[in-house]
Amino acid sequence: MILIIYPFGQLFRLSLTSVLPGLRIQPFEVAIFVFIAFWFFRKLKLKENFKPALFVKEMAIFGLIAFLSLFLKIGQLKASEFIVSFFYLVRYFEFVFFYWSATDFLIAQKLSLKKYLLLLGLAVAILSLEQYLVFPDMRLLLNLGWDEHYFRAIGPFLDPAFTGIVLCLAFLVWLNNLEKGNFLFLVEGIFLLLVIGLTFSRLTYLALFLGVSYFSLAKKKFQFLSLVFLLLAIVLVAPKPGGEGVNLLRTNSLDAKLKNYGQALTIIKKNFWLGVGFNAYRFAQRDHSFLSPKDWQNSNAGAGTDDSFLFVLATTGIFGLSAFLWLWIKIMTYAAAKSPFLLLPSGIVILTSSFFVNCLFYPWVVFWLWLLVAEVTVQKKLSSQAGSDFGPDQCKQS
Repeated sequence: MILIIYPFGQLFRLSLTSVLPGLRIQPFEVAIFVFIAFWFFRKLKLKENFKPALFVKEMAIFGLIAFLSLFLKIGQLKASEFIVSFFYLVRYFEFVFFYWSATDFLIAQKLSLKKYLLLLGLAVAILSLEQYLVFPDMRLLLNLGWDEHYFRAIGPFLDPAFTGIVLCLAFLVWLNNLEKGNFLFLVEGIFLLLVIGLTFSRLTYLALFLGVSYFSLAKKKFQFLSLVFLLLAIVLVAPKPGGEGVNLLRTNSLDAKLKNYGQALTIIKKNFWLGVGFNAYRFAQRDHSFLSPKDWQNSNAGAGTDDSFLFVLATTGIFGLSAFLWLWIKIMTYAAAKSPFLLLPSGIVILTSSFFVNCLFYPWVVFWLWLLVAEVTVQKKLSSQAGSDFGPDQCKQS
């Protein structure tokens, strides 16, 4: 069910802002909760031990600091504001348990998810291309709290940057299997590149370039870099009917991000040790007059910053940032040792993007990351237990 709902992104989102400020429910997250519940009760029924997966301890440490940061602010928030902030904390722990349950599930099923991840990326690409061809003018979304976009593939996530990140991650999965793919498989990769080009997201181009460059360096096969030139050709020939969004030399988005970073630093200076509470950032922005009185509840940018690490520092303070950095150091160290061709370049794409959009807490990116970590962890474990079923060739693909 989760994999079916995933490609539709923000399209089925239910806004409850009229009930609680900033509250939104995603069917995608509900499906994840159901998966966790089934896993939990199945473990209880079978009387199986709950053995923590890799990184759960580090994830829990950050979660506990985030919990503490919010509860220390309980007297400064209205009841409705505290409840909304608490839901962000619940969502964080939901993904902790999802990673744990997914790891356990993949071990039990002896299942590999690489082909499913590629299918997810292709589904997102199809929906994005359909939007680009049928609804190229999406400036009407400005009234719903989104940025306005004209002749850009914003996809089901209604944002070219987040759509681009998911497509980049899917492209890296494709790249890992390129050498053994057939003609149809080659077409799938070119199709992903085509839609990535139509996002006109400079962040996406940068992240993909760094991810593919590292992959080429690790493989010592620099012909893969020719794919970057193919992307450049797509961008050059793609229609540019007008509008600032398709102008790759635009500066308005850069100015907006610098302003966003400055506002975050202002909040951080006053809440350095434990932040404003995870995640009470929308209310901190309102109190500092960084959000207009008219749309502070509806703005999709109101709950976070354009830099994931500034977001962590602003909401959980220096203690939270330290724990979060330690978690990512552990992930990237593990990736370098166990999955230099897939998890590591995927981590490079996500981390590069995290300095420009808050993707480290974006549910669809978080889902992909932890599913990929679970996939790599499980395949390594199974290959050591049963080399005949998961042999050296499959391990090399990681």
